[in-house]
Amino acid sequence: MLALFVFVAIFLIWFNVYRGWTRTGSVGGTGGNEFDFKCPNGTGVYKIEYSADQGLDSIKVGCKGFGQAGTTADEIFSEMYGGHGGTNDEFLSPEGMNGMYVTGNQFVGNITPASSAVMAPNFEKGGKAQGQWAGSTQLLSCPPGSLIAGVYGRSDTYVDALGFHCH
Repeated sequence: MLALFVFVAIFLIWFNVYRGWTRTGSVGGTGGNEFDFKCPNGTGVYKIEYSADQGLDSIKVGCKGFGQAGTTADEIFSEMYGGHGGTNDEFLSPEGMNGMYVTGNQFVGNITPASSAVMAPNFEKGGKAQGQWAGSTQLLSCPPGSLIAGVYGRSDTYVDALGFHCH
């Protein structure tokens, strides 16, 4: 009986923490190691840091709460997934992001914000998507009323596959 009580309690905690979460599809290949990062409840992705050259070498997301005063101390970052090559850049959206265009094949070729409201030093694509990085482009977007609140995929020397968590 105690075991059943513990199971139900754990399930209810899990359900309350993760209800409302969805995932976009993903773009890319099957190589590398899995990664999975969700922003804490009440926060979402406002910054995507990446490095890219011919394709997406690495990606890291920053989370914070929206619509509330905060400092950089309120920011939470994922690990950097992928390798160390390419040129560093970032996409910044103080009000959150709803979707990204992602191009890929065997690896992720590039990422581009789905909204021009996203501020970037260079609004060009993150990566050139050449050779084995080229492929089809898909819009990975969150359902209406939700924002990107995490990242998942596969990586090693490059970002092999990429998708987003929504909340």
